Amino acid sequence: MAVRPSKRLLLWLSNMPVGWWIVLGVAVVLGVSALFGGLDDADPTADNPPTVALGEPIVRDELTTVVQSLSVGDSAPGVIGEPDEGMAYLVLTARVTNNYTLSTVTITDLFQFDEYPDMPPYDRVVLLADDTTLPQAHPGVPIDAAWVWSIDEDMISAGDTVRVSVMAKTLTKDGLVSYGSYWSDPIATAWVDVEVKK
Repeated sequence: MAVRPSKRLLLWLSNMPVGWWIVLGVAVVLGVSALFGGLDDADPTADNPPTVALGEPIVRDELTTVVQSLSVGDSAPGVIGEPDEGMAYLVLTARVTNNYTLSTVTITDLFQFDEYPDMPPYDRVVLLADDTTLPQAHPGVPIDAAWVWSIDEDMISAGDTVRVSVMAKTLTKDGLVSYGSYWSDPIATAWVDVEVKK
């Protein structure tokens, strides 16, 4: 009597050496991990980013960023009126170029001030050309923008040197359990030490 193919496969699997099962198990784990980006190259600068000079391009997969200036005062691009009493506007200007294939508005979370844990969230991001808020970065087109925070006037003063963390994200590609590719998980990818102007 002939043995059916399914029984033949089960018989072969039951006789497979233990070492092969281990190799197969590792391959399955790595394959599932790869689906979720687990094998992507980790950013070697994540724990200790390089310090980049003001005005020097920081080229990453999604964006190229050039920090231009940091100032504190009682006026800011796209803002009408002075800050509330005891407050000041902190304004960071930068040129950003989208290196990816799709337009994005996610340049809003491009900067952090790690030395100032009490720094409030930014108020707005403004396209300097026309004061448009939430500017869109189109592929390959540099834009000059300003990030504006309302801060306590005693937090940062003109003449201070402030370390700006420039963030970069990881691309998660469209997979079996996700819909569409997207950039996420920002980490500090470079530091820029900037003297604050008035």
